[in-house]
Amino acid sequence: MKTLLLALALLLLAGCSATKEPSAYGAIAADEATTAIGLSQGLTELNPIAWAATPLSIAAVEYAYTLPAEEGTPIIHMVRSSKWGISASNLLMIAGLGPVSFFAGGVVGALIWTSGADEREYAYWCAEWMATPGNTCLPFKAPA
Repeated sequence: MKTLLLALALLLLAGCSATKEPSAYGAIAADEATTAIGLSQGLTELNPIAWAATPLSIAAVEYAYTLPAEEGTPIIHMVRSSKWGISASNLLMIAGLGPVSFFAGGVVGALIWTSGADEREYAYWCAEWMATPGNTCLPFKAPA
């Protein structure tokens, strides 16, 4: 049964790729999906403000879009990395791995945060470059 639920969770995560900011919104959806599955299996929510986490995360991402890229990109990356880390932790809790899940979730979050370093650096560089009239920046493209 747990394997079926984990497979369902992964399918839910895969379906989130059509949104405006797929990685951040997908991570928020993954957190919600894995939390719901865990609660349905009898696990307890450990976040005392869990009821506010999703609206605050969505608000943070939406607010980030109103900011210049050099300010908004780190906010989006913060939501993305923390929510994917929480989702990984939730999946491991559902699988019965207990305390290991907290450490592993932190590692996943840190790895995802680190993976966005080039994009954040590009946003800062581009802001400096565009301070000179006539300069333009191409959209960020991750190295292959």
